[in-house]
Amino acid sequence: MTGGTFNAINNGTQAVYSESKTEFISGGTFSSDPSAYVVPDKIALVQNNGMYTIETASKTAAEVVSGEPEVKAAEGIAGEVKNALANTTAAGLTGEANTEANNNTVTTTDGKNALENAGVTVNNNTVTIVVQPYLDIEVTEYSADASAPPNTMTMDITPMVRTVATTANVASNPNAEIILKPESGKTQNAVQIGTAEELTVRGSITLTIPLPNGFAETGKTVYIQHKDIYEYTAKVENGTSLHITFVNPHGFSVFTVSTSSAAVAKVDGTSYISLQAAVDAVKNNGTITLVNDCDDTATVSRPVTFMLDTSIHNFTGSIVAGNGYTLTESGNKYVVTRTPVTPVDPGDDDDHGSSSSSSVRRYDIEADAGRGGDISPDGRVRVRRGENQTFRISADDGWEIADVEVDGESVGAVERYTFENVRTDHTISATFRQIVTEPEEPETPALPFTDVSEGDWYYDAVAYCWENGIMDGTSGTTFAPNLLLNRAMMAQVLYNLAGGTASTAAGFPDVAASAWYADAVNWAAANGYVTGYDNGSYGPEDSLTREQLAVILYRYAGSPAPAGTLDGFADAASASAYAVDALRWAVGEGLLTGKDGGRLDPTGTASRAELAQILARFAQM
Repeated sequence: MTGGTFNAINNGTQAVYSESKTEFISGGTFSSDPSAYVVPDKIALVQNNGMYTIETASKTAAEVVSGEPEVKAAEGIAGEVKNALANTTAAGLTGEANTEANNNTVTTTDGKNALENAGVTVNNNTVTIVVQPYLDIEVTEYSADASAPPNTMTMDITPMVRTVATTANVASNPNAEIILKPESGKTQNAVQIGTAEELTVRGSITLTIPLPNGFAETGKTVYIQHKDIYEYTAKVENGTSLHITFVNPHGFSVFTVSTSSAAVAKVDGTSYISLQAAVDAVKNNGTITLVNDCDDTATVSRPVTFMLDTSIHNFTGSIVAGNGYTLTESGNKYVVTRTPVTPVDPGDDDDHGSSSSSSVRRYDIEADAGRGGDISPDGRVRVRRGENQTFRISADDGWEIADVEVDGESVGAVERYTFENVRTDHTISATFRQIVTEPEEPETPALPFTDVSEGDWYYDAVAYCWENGIMDGTSGTTFAPNLLLNRAMMAQVLYNLAGGTASTAAGFPDVAASAWYADAVNWAAANGYVTGYDNGSYGPEDSLTREQLAVILYRYAGSPAPAGTLDGFADAASASAYAVDALRWAVGEGLLTGKDGGRLDPTGTASRAELAQILARFAQM
């Protein structure tokens, strides 16, 4: 691919995608970061309009590897909130950092010296210079009280970028870990060079924000208020943790995640939390649709015609014209025009004094346009006294005119403006914004697993466990019902069922802190639901027997007096002594039933389908 313009369509986020090909792009313009497919010696650089172009990489270009968020929380906010947000991700941030990487001036010799000065062993390891984009997150407010809704979490999020030198082989393995500080079981292999700086973001970023337990339930809609202007929506999903994902096209600042909407109106698919913000955004001949009853007052200070849709919600506020403008209201249609100005007699004196018949007074009009468009003519324009001067404003592809200011006052998102009878100096400036349509939320299928069909004996149980966040799939589309249950899976499922929170490490040498099941195992051990082996290990990958499953659930239930009996099972004698009470309880409660031949099969293995059936019964006891 050597050229052309490529845009994501149908509310997609990727302009180019390949499952098997790499290094096939050497030119072109793209609406999303194509770095994964760019040939060596080339680099994708984001432009002011948010589009990526392919350029020749500088000889000192650094690698780009995203860093983990740095999270701070105000006093009184639980550590659980901070721990959850530490897993926030921002898709698209690495592409935004390509410009910093291409402008890198730090050499590998500089990096080697910095590493050695920091006490990091280099030896024969290759030193790589890396630009790391990351998020700086400060949690300023948090409230999650079922008795006092809504639940809210306010964060100030700033994209940052730093340069590091590392011995990690990130060039051939992008997943190689960069360790800036020694950690338990990890050796430092990187050092920061210089100071971190705020990263300029020009395009849309897809944010995935984990939610603390208890903030919102899986499948519920939450609302993200941004800059006191915009509101985005997202569905709560449950992967390895509860989280929300949404597209942010408006830069970074303060975000408030809430279980209650604050939106007042929508314009072209974008929600606004005040009528004033919606009025400022509506295009000429556009429509503002109320999404809640509204008693706001909004001021219009630009020529514009728009409709206010009140077919569903009541409007008891008012829309008024700003200074120098006249508003005409006809039903739900509002027309705003400039108030005519009484012309000054050309013979009158002005601030510049009189001029002789042999010379003509000229005035300066300074014209400038921000990122995303042009104004013509631009720069300093000289105009003869008493003449008119017209300026035309145009937006680049993917952008729209946000506002035009004349002499410091807004005249609206106009495409042309004429200074009439010029008799003094003036200024005119235009600002633009990207056109981003908020993606429609896809409908969540009843059950996304292709290997679980209606009619399967375990279908209802799997559906119940998935819908209630008790069990996840092994992927987005598979449940693996016949996969044998292991001890790690059981701890995680119990953790999900209870809505557990992270606990102090239990000290199992075979449970790494970074393992997906670590929090669950540590929590289950701290509460006495699981124990390790005599050698001190936990055996997370070991298969779980039916009697071990019964024991864990029995402990979780509080070890109640068992009401069932094992007398009717042909293999009752094969049950381990420690598991007899638990098995009697499980049989009495209908959690475990017999197999063919009248067997209980206490030492047999259990599948994920069997676990789903048992948990569905247990949760509804």
